[in-house]
Formats: sequence, structure tokens, C-alpha cells
Amino acid sequence: GAGDSFTRTSIMKYRIILLFSVLIFLWAILILRAAYLQVWPNSRLESLKRKQFETILTLNSRRGVILDRNNKELAVSALSYSLFADPFLIEDKKAVAKILSADLSISSEGILAKLDKKKKSPSKPQKPVSKRFVWIKRGLDRTLAEKIKSLEIKGLAVIEEWKRVYPNDSLAAQILGFTGSEGQGLEGLEMKMNLDLAGKQKKIEVRRDARGRPLAADGVMFAETLDGSELQLTIDSEIQFTLEDELRKAIQEFNAESAIGVILDAQTSEVVAMASVPSFDINSPLLATPFQRRNRALTDPFEQGSTLKTFVVAVGLREKLLTPNKKYNTEKGRMAIGSHVVREAESDHVWDFLTVADILAHSSNIGATKIAFEIGSDTLRKGLEDFGFGSPTGIDLPG
Repeated sequence: GAGDSFTRTSIMKYRIILLFSVLIFLWAILILRAAYLQVWPNSRLESLKRKQFETILTLNSRRGVILDRNNKELAVSALSYSLFADPFLIEDKKAVAKILSADLSISSEGILAKLDKKKKSPSKPQKPVSKRFVWIKRGLDRTLAEKIKSLEIKGLAVIEEWKRVYPNDSLAAQILGFTGSEGQGLEGLEMKMNLDLAGKQKKIEVRRDARGRPLAADGVMFAETLDGSELQLTIDSEIQFTLEDELRKAIQEFNAESAIGVILDAQTSEVVAMASVPSFDINSPLLATPFQRRNRALTDPFEQGSTLKTFVVAVGLREKLLTPNKKYNTEKGRMAIGSHVVREAESDHVWDFLTVADILAHSSNIGATKIAFEIGSDTLRKGLEDFGFGSPTGIDLPG
């Protein structure tokens, strides 16, 4: 009996030692595995960690200031706030979309479409998965950003970035152009000089906690970026304002559809003012029509009309074919050229002979035609080309 008892005790001790050894062995494996995961690099796990705990944001830098010739600001950049979301963390997307739509002036359907946006899974191309990052709206003011932040909705976060502001509203609108929601120049100088004005974009890593919520100090993130270059124009903002004001008055007085004006420095030909009216508020470009946004002083063909007579006479004077007192028969207001007839502008413009000076003073069509015939088509064309007709203006603006 004593021997049997001793044998059972030995077996029990053996089993305890075996079980304890197995547990120690398993714990050793776990410790070694943990050490391996922590110490040795693993590209697959690193990629998984980044997808789960980090998001890459591309932020706009501060665009360079645009100044007039007297250093007055025409375009500046101000701090604004942009709202983004991690749709995966938003439980009731419809409710969140409804809450945000009231403040953001976006339909709840539009916000919901962003929150429900899908992307294809690289591991399972046939199965779309929810995107982990979407912009909801950019360029919010501080008050609205603070209000949204106070809602403490899981999956929403606000970040600081730069927004383009035009302090003079519509002044020089077609010259300056405007930027898009991503901060890129879309028209005018903002587009033409975009690479210089934009600076360099900044990519930052936004870390998320274990539940996937963006980590930010006080709910707002900010990253330093490389500023764009400053741009100074030949435009004089005071003369520009006067020109636009006078063009608006002319439209009202003559019931015109539009008006165009350009003012040059007589000594250097620098563009001091250039305007197309009606214009638009550059801070709200989407409310403007394409006609309002177009810089018609550059893009639209201009029918010279009677002003071309001045250049015809100038070419004749340069070629020494005429003098101010040389007379031409203006045919009493009617001159046949083959099957065509050249007439004066008004029926009471009936003259016999007019001097070159009188032809300009009375704007005689027949007198200018006879001068042009005397100069000859090749010489006249060469003279007009020397004045710059048919050549690029050299103005550094798109269009």
C-alpha cells in the first residue's frame, strides 16, 4: 500500500512538472515572437500598422502675396480650417450628414455620398471597402470649425491650412484669376504663375489612436509649409478702380452689354490698368458666369472700325506718299469698286475734295480707302505689322 501511494505521488509530481514546462515553453515562444515583432523590421506589418494608425494628408502652403506697383495687397492668404472624416468610424452616417449640412451649406445627400465613398481593396479587388479619409469641406472660418469640433463626433477632425483671400473683392478680377478648393490657380495670374505662387505642398502623417480616431492637439492640427513667392504687378490699384468705375458708368449711360478698357504707361507700355465689365467677386468665383470671368481685353477679337484709319494715314506719312494737306476726291459719298460700293457712314456726308487732315477729322471711308489703295496692300500690311497688329502683345497673362 505504501509503495502504491509513493508511485501515485511521483506520477502527480511528474505531471505537474510537465505541465509547468509546457507553460514555460509556450510563454517563451510568445515572448520571443513579441520580441521579433518589436525588434526585427517587417514590411508587411509596418504597412498594416500605417493603414490602421496613420493617414497621409497633403496640405497647401501659403501662396505668395500679389501686390500692385505701389505695394498694395491684391491677393493674400489667411489661415482657415478644413474638415475631414474617417467614414469607417462614423456609426450613423445619415445623422452626421444631416447635422453637418445645416452648417456647411452642403446638402446632406452630398455629404453622405462622401462618407459612403468606396475604394477597391488591393487584396480583394472584387470587394470595395470604405475609404479611411475624405475631405468634407475646406476653407472654414474659426467659429464654424470650433462649433463642429464641439460636437465631438467620432471620425471627424479639423486641420489648419491656408485659404486665398482677395481683399478688394472684384478689383482686377480677370487679371488676378482665382484658385480652386485644392489651392491651385485656375485662371488669370493665379494660374499663369501658379508654380511660383504656390510654394511646396506639405505631406503630414496624421496618427490615429487604437480606436482609429485622429490624434490632434485640441482637435486642430497644423503643419508648417514652404511659402510661395511674392508677385508684384505693374497694375496701379487706384487707376484700376477708376477705370472699372468709369466703364460701369459707360455701360449704364449707353445701355451697353459690356465694356473693356486698358491703360498703358506712355513711356514704357506697362499695363497700368486693364478691365472688363461686368466683372465678378473673386472670393466667390463659382457664382460668376464664364462671360464675367473672361479677360475680354485679351481673349476677344476687337473690330478696329474707324480707328484703323489713323494707322493707314500713319503708314502713308512714313512712306512719304502723302502730307496732311494732300487732297483726295471723296466722290460725293459714293465710290464703286467693281461690283462693290464704298459709302460714307452718314447719308449727309457728301464731300468733293478733303485733305488728309480732313479725312481723319470727318472719318471719311472713301478718303481712307483711296489712301490705302495708294499705299498698296503689301506696304500697308507691313506697316500695320510694324505697329504690332497680328502679333502677340507680350502681356504675361493667359489668353
